[in-house]
Amino acid sequence: WGIYFADKDEKWYALEVDSAGNVWLKGYTGYANTTIRQSTFGFSTSNLLSVEGIGDTTTAYVNGQIAFSIKDASMKKKGDIGFGLIMNSQSSAVEVMFDDFSFSACP
Repeated sequence: WGIYFADKDEKWYALEVDSAGNVWLKGYTGYANTTIRQSTFGFSTSNLLSVEGIGDTTTAYVNGQIAFSIKDASMKKKGDIGFGLIMNSQSSAVEVMFDDFSFSACP
């Protein structure tokens, strides 16, 4: 599952995680994707994902810790922000809840 952002003309980015603790920042064109950055974290029972974009720097957080930070001028283009749920395993039961969802924009 993950958060998608900077959605413009079928080009968008996503912060995605899996149950093994892998974290990816991916760039999408339609449904085709490219991994921009990957990291591994120890997850807890409840996990908080966040993405911060300031200028051309995008920083991804997992449970308040920086997963990675990258500079990419193409990410600062205006676009939509949203969140999504991606399920890629049918072999195990998964429960996902969104609690205290918030969005804030810098002036």
